[in-house]
Amino acid sequence: MSDFPQAAGPNEVILGQDDDDHYVFLPLIKDGPMQGVNVSLVTVYPPKQVAGDFTRDSHQLLSSLIQSSWIGGGQIYTSQESTDIERFWWALADTRYPHALVLPPLVTSVSGPNDDGCRMLGDYADKTLAAYGNRLREVETGTASGGATLTATPVGKGVSFRGTGGTTWFYIPLGASGHDRWNGTAITNDNAVLAVDFTIFDNRLYALCSDGTIKVTTDGTTWASAGVSLDRSYTPRHIVTFYDRQDNPCMHVITERDVWAIDPNEPAIYRTELQYPPHDEQGLAAAVWRTDLYTSVGLGVHRYTGSVITAQGPDRDEGLPLAFRGRIVDFASEYNGLFCLVRGAPASSGTEESLELDTGLGGEEFYTPLSGSAASCLLVWDGFGWHTLWTASEVADPTTMIVSAGGSGYRLWWGFGGDAYYMDLPLSYQNPKQVETNAYAASGYLETSWFDMQMTGTEKSLASIETFTSNCSSTEYVDISYAVDGATSWTYLGRVTTDGKNTIRFGRNGSHPDGTARYDAVSFERVRFRFDLARGSDTTQTPILESFAIAFRKQMGVLKAFEFVVDLSLDGVYKGRGNDDLRRYIEGLVDDVTNLPFSYDNRWYDVTVTGVSGLDRTGQSLQGSRRVNVVQSQEL
Repeated sequence: MSDFPQAAGPNEVILGQDDDDHYVFLPLIKDGPMQGVNVSLVTVYPPKQVAGDFTRDSHQLLSSLIQSSWIGGGQIYTSQESTDIERFWWALADTRYPHALVLPPLVTSVSGPNDDGCRMLGDYADKTLAAYGNRLREVETGTASGGATLTATPVGKGVSFRGTGGTTWFYIPLGASGHDRWNGTAITNDNAVLAVDFTIFDNRLYALCSDGTIKVTTDGTTWASAGVSLDRSYTPRHIVTFYDRQDNPCMHVITERDVWAIDPNEPAIYRTELQYPPHDEQGLAAAVWRTDLYTSVGLGVHRYTGSVITAQGPDRDEGLPLAFRGRIVDFASEYNGLFCLVRGAPASSGTEESLELDTGLGGEEFYTPLSGSAASCLLVWDGFGWHTLWTASEVADPTTMIVSAGGSGYRLWWGFGGDAYYMDLPLSYQNPKQVETNAYAASGYLETSWFDMQMTGTEKSLASIETFTSNCSSTEYVDISYAVDGATSWTYLGRVTTDGKNTIRFGRNGSHPDGTARYDAVSFERVRFRFDLARGSDTTQTPILESFAIAFRKQMGVLKAFEFVVDLSLDGVYKGRGNDDLRRYIEGLVDDVTNLPFSYDNRWYDVTVTGVSGLDRTGQSLQGSRRVNVVQSQEL
């Protein structure tokens, strides 16, 4: 048997090996309809699956991935669809509301008197105050006017305090130059209290000083030691009013490496569990929102309940786009969220964010970081996720941020470069679908995560995308683009200008002979989308994307199946085996769990026997035939 060839000859196949590892040759019948080897390609139509809001699925056979809410926020570059269905990668849009992706709030800038840098300070006597270098100004909708000249440039935000003195003053920390106080007409400097931050606690004004000491006053002018201080090796950042472990109100001091709690009754200062590696970018922002203390650590945020510490910053998961991965410079607390002002890191070229639209069919270019610059942005944490409401269009440094109820209205203000910026804030939680007076930016966008439909490494075909929209028109619209398999450019797909359900199919390829459009679909392993929103001249209008559904089909693998009939009516033996030997061998293959080598045309396959049937003659004859079915073990 060792002299047998290693390839099948005419009218025979090789199937498996014997105990001596010799290939087993099987003779095929030579006559009739089943001579030779019958070959077929086997596949199945994939079962339908739905990820996301199944109520928005309208397909009988195609699978769907549906997003109808983005309240979980960004920072997901590659989606795990089963858990990240309300998340996305990056957006400049208002993504805080279910079933409503809308334009970001309208942001207005107020030019300053110089280029020394604008720092928002706070409210005093129904006025919103800002400092441009050392020039104190009242900020209104159109200009920065009035005010006075400060002793030095402020190092933090101010606070209004009256105390027992009878006059309400506005206190402005100047660090090494002490602090100034403003009564609406005049500036008074005190260079003995080197304040970097103020807080009001128990009807007293406390000053955290640059040398680590803490001073206190009841009348606003006479200061005394609070009896506690930090070691001079620490860099004091902020002093805020929070709670201790017993839920008693107490002051907390934030430094570049940790947070300290003050017991004014002892008096004593205690180091809390909230500690982090010392760094120039740690502790730059701190605020109490709702019931918790939030402290910045670079681009991260530590949430402190008084006993539990949670990492909860915009650096979570896969973080921010590269140009924005810098540091948090300030927080501002408001009823609906904790606002976060970020100064990005210098941008570099060739990043995954430097994408542009591939066609001239409409749509806008993708955001490209300013070359050699730092990209600043404004985020808000609403308890569910981080949402981006503003990004800078020029190079400058963001400074401080305040929530103001001054004469101009209820607003969020922040300093950026030499100008002040603001956006109006609602007094309560308001879904944009129910409010017709909100003011929106002229454009915005959302970029989804990469979706592989929970089938990593499997080819699929895009059939269509269905959107549900409202408030759309020729001037309020949504442009849709997509990218597949790591592509570095966007492919424009279409524009939605009408309300309700809109379907756009993939793979347009001319027309059929009868004139109807032909769509070939688009093959992909993973896909992402970009939605560009725009409005007309009316600032109170916005297109609303309520949901989108991606209809797709998994491209199932193909197997080769073979069928042949073994001739068991030969006289004598066939290559060392008689009819009965061949019969027992073939029938024994049905229970074999291993792959078998198979060849009939000088090509080899790994196969599994899926069925054996045949004909036996009666009497004592050992002749007959066996029909053998095998299928390839590995998909093509």
